[in-house]
Amino acid sequence: MSEGKKLGRPEKKQVRPLIFERVRSRVSREVTMSAKTAASLDRYVKWAAAAAEEDEDEALTLTMDQAIGQFLQRDRLFQESLEDRTETGNAIQGSAPHTATPLAAGATRTGT
Repeated sequence: MSEGKKLGRPEKKQVRPLIFERVRSRVSREVTMSAKTAASLDRYVKWAAAAAEEDEDEALTLTMDQAIGQFLQRDRLFQESLEDRTETGNAIQGSAPHTATPLAAGATRTGT
């Protein structure tokens, strides 16, 4: 085997922004963030929507879902607390708070 060759599956070429890779059920939340983060988010959403020829509201929803989901997965202490709850039988898996409201089709962003 020649040096420098990677073993395993060939790397899949990314052709669309990562946020469009999967779609899930949705709930609506209002989130406050810094002006700098909001500006970066707006730029990313405009870019991703244009690159995928998708709606900006869809791009915003998917971006927030991916970003927050990845952040929660990387928080080691949070993940350990979930494991502790699972071991004691107190885990509530896959349930959303009862205050969640479905995101209506055609919902719009505010504050932009």
